[in-house]
Amino acid sequence: MHFVIVMLIAFVMSAFTQLASADDTRAEGNVRSQAKKLETVLLEDQNLFSNAFTPSKPSNAKKIQTTEPPKVLAGKDQIADYQRMQELGYELLGYSSFKAGHVPPEDVLPQAQKLKAHTVLVYTEKMGGTPASVKIQNIKDAKKTGQAISEQGQTYSYFASFWAKLTPPKFGAHLKVPEEGDKDPGLIVMVVMEGSPAEQAGLQKDDVLLRVGDIETNSIDALSTAVKQYAGKLVKIVYTRNRQWTEADVSLNQ
Repeated sequence: MHFVIVMLIAFVMSAFTQLASADDTRAEGNVRSQAKKLETVLLEDQNLFSNAFTPSKPSNAKKIQTTEPPKVLAGKDQIADYQRMQELGYELLGYSSFKAGHVPPEDVLPQAQKLKAHTVLVYTEKMGGTPASVKIQNIKDAKKTGQAISEQGQTYSYFASFWAKLTPPKFGAHLKVPEEGDKDPGLIVMVVMEGSPAEQAGLQKDDVLLRVGDIETNSIDALSTAVKQYAGKLVKIVYTRNRQWTEADVSLNQ
């Protein structure tokens, strides 16, 4: 009987030990998980592309969904690239602009992935002097690496534009209302997308769109109405270039 009791006590103690070990393992796993989350938050807080991001005004344009990683390209000319990206059927999601020391190009990826951007254009320009933001970054880097704070080093100006690819548009042109005081009717063409019905109709930048079908395009709302009404149909486009009247027949996308 004494032997049975001893064995029973040993069994109970072993069970408690195993339970305590399991609890310790789970607790350790939770600690590691929380530490990983904290590390991720800290890295995001240190990401200058994310911290300096300014979103564009939201639009109703439909974007192509993709599972491919964002493309990071070196920009050349911000104004020319902006025009070209719109011509290629992209929409600006926003931009980041800041001054800092050396920032690895891959640092732009977390913000690009968060936005589901298809393409990012990054511009880097050397500057003189060391601004306060760079000094703060140097302090953070020193704490992270355990090295001495660097007061020297090149300063750069960074600019990144984030772009989403749009689905094929029904018409395919960016237009604006004429400036106040301009008595000429119509909408001024700012951008014509490649392969779009607008390009097929012969529209170019600075043309003035007067009519789509039977609808006079004196406002953006009028153009939207016309595009919806004639979607998927052959329609006559009327526009002027250097005040010369031009007509063209084109099928709008569905």
